[in-house]
Amino acid sequence: MDPFEQKAKKYISDAEKKLNSWSLFTPKAQKMEDAAELYAQAANSYKTGGDWKNSGDTYLKAGGMYEKSSSHEAANCYVEAGKAYKKVSSKDACDAYTKAIMLYVDKNRHSTAARLSKEIGEMFEKDAKYEEALESFEQAAKFYLASDQPTNSNHQRLKAADLCVMVKDPDYNKAIKIYEQVARESLDNRMLKYSVKGYLFKAGLCVLAQAVHTNEMKGAGERIDAFKDLDPDFDGSLECKFLEDLIPYVEEGDQKKFEQTVSAFNRKKKIDDWTVDILLKVKGYLKQTVATDDLDIS
Repeated sequence: MDPFEQKAKKYISDAEKKLNSWSLFTPKAQKMEDAAELYAQAANSYKTGGDWKNSGDTYLKAGGMYEKSSSHEAANCYVEAGKAYKKVSSKDACDAYTKAIMLYVDKNRHSTAARLSKEIGEMFEKDAKYEEALESFEQAAKFYLASDQPTNSNHQRLKAADLCVMVKDPDYNKAIKIYEQVARESLDNRMLKYSVKGYLFKAGLCVLAQAVHTNEMKGAGERIDAFKDLDPDFDGSLECKFLEDLIPYVEEGDQKKFEQTVSAFNRKKKIDDWTVDILLKVKGYLKQTVATDDLDIS
């Protein structure tokens, strides 16, 4: 038997003995806390030996016991369980982190809760579970705002906006609203105002996607004009010109000129994956399909 596994089982045996012992002078809560400490030591031994599943399970058990004894260590154990589970199961890791989040929120530790919600969102996003990731990033944004960290909150809101386009039923209007709000809030910040153009560009792409998705192009140009009024630096930029060039081809359903315009833009400024994805959606709507297999931007 692996020495770390052997050590872990010894701690678990001692913990069970502690739970089953009887003493007139030892309160039940104290007995639970003593057993929880032994389970936590067992979990650490499993972790040292690389047995991530048993480590997570045992940290989870320790956390439950600490919680029953009203110990502040419960949340820490749930976090450690999540870290162990991340090696073998994203679902179990998210479940463990969620337990910790609830305790941290109750203790007014919103910043820690936000960090864990963000981590959950990243796990879901990696597994292409975009709806769940979207909810987690929105939750992280709320927690960061509750801890008076508006910049971190906006970062999570922007992640959520990006995912509004990736979910099964895209919510372009929601994404537009977030990009525009964050852009407005960033204009007067010396460090953040240089990002505004990028936010408005993404909002503009969502305007086009929403227009073709609903087959209602009227008003798309006016929305872009509103973004120009919001940020003078956006007006006349490469990104703004690109959006304005696309509008007539989208209105006409001219796929050839649409792709030519995209290709010309890509030669001037490399298009990232998110932008490619939404442009594919626009092209797909032009073809009256849900998606297309390719977008020629060479």
